Amino acid sequence: MDSHLSTKYRPHHLLAVTLVSVILIERFVMLALMPRLHTLNTFSETFIDPLLIGLMVFPILHFFLFRPLLIHIADQNRVKESLKKTNSDILSAMAELKERNAENAILSEMDDLLHSSRSNDEAYSVIKRVSADMFPSCSGALMILSASRNYCEAVVSLGGELACKPEYCTPDECWALRRGQTNIVKGSASGFPCKHSVQKDNYVCAPLIANGESIGVLYLEFPEAALTDASLKLTLTLARRTALALANLRLNDTLRMQSIKDPLTGLFNRRYMNATLERELYRSRRKNIPLGVIMIDLDHFKKFNDTFGHDAGDSVLHEFASFLQKVTRGEDVVCRYGGEEFIIILHDASLGMITKRAEKLRDDVKCLDLRHEGQPLGAITMSMGVAAFPDHGSTADTILDAADRALYRAKAEGRDRVVEAKKTTGSNPI
Repeated sequence: MDSHLSTKYRPHHLLAVTLVSVILIERFVMLALMPRLHTLNTFSETFIDPLLIGLMVFPILHFFLFRPLLIHIADQNRVKESLKKTNSDILSAMAELKERNAENAILSEMDDLLHSSRSNDEAYSVIKRVSADMFPSCSGALMILSASRNYCEAVVSLGGELACKPEYCTPDECWALRRGQTNIVKGSASGFPCKHSVQKDNYVCAPLIANGESIGVLYLEFPEAALTDASLKLTLTLARRTALALANLRLNDTLRMQSIKDPLTGLFNRRYMNATLERELYRSRRKNIPLGVIMIDLDHFKKFNDTFGHDAGDSVLHEFASFLQKVTRGEDVVCRYGGEEFIIILHDASLGMITKRAEKLRDDVKCLDLRHEGQPLGAITMSMGVAAFPDHGSTADTILDAADRALYRAKAEGRDRVVEAKKTTGSNPI
């Protein structure tokens, strides 16, 4: 018996039905027994009277005793069902909370690893591993805009094989990049398929936006029925944190390059040269290999500034720096020491090899065709001082001092020449 029945049938209704039923039963019993009353004995009369009394009393007992008991039992059943549903809801909530805690732990670890990353490749490997933990059944790609911002390249595959074919696209081919908003494609009723995607359903393109600038897009394909509100929220969280981490990494790279690069020539500056020379000397001592330094000074550079102006002088410095970068080895370190002076650090190069390299540089620089705003500036020459480890010392200061003194001798002897530094007393060549 439920609440619907208890509200449909009122107590006076049940009482009326019970009384009518008792009267009808009594009448039927009396009609059945009247013809035989003269034949009944005392025993039969004593049997029939209690029966009639019971028929009258039973409905009353049912209404006042049994019905409340049945209602109480029905209420208990409803309470049990409610408790069962509540328990099921609590278990579901606990399972969801456990899952969210696991996801937050993964995201927290990702933030820590990305904060400790020193290069884009390190950051990409972290994102790849985290996405595999968070979306084990998904596949996709992390796509980053190029410096020219005219194409977006898939730098790392997420999950299974690279889903984007081709591995790059233009910003116009991705709705997320074009609009700056998340593009959710789930059935024909939502989203617009991107041209870079092979899968036309159940995928998300989340733009990577940090500090108001678009960096790229996080593209994830989901199995059927796996693109839920929870997975979508997690995808957007991953995209937001990824964008912020990559933007911070770019900013750190920019600040670092500004701190170690000369803005005019693009070469490393003096501070970077000092740190590099110390590091290379330590490596040379440990591996017992030579290390060379060439100190360069452009001859009569002041004449360029006085004759053609400072802009022309800056143009000469820029072109000369480009020349040095082209003719030196990849492992060599070219730095602007200050003004028109430059230094080249040559790893694993003996004194004789350094001198030959310097002579070749002196000859090649005369072939430069220097122009400023279409006006020829003429040829340039340079004086060079050469020093090496261990021939001229074992510390950065002593080697630089030896190269500087050799450069001073080259300028004093008429410029446009290479001069080796004098060996220090007690030096032991390798």
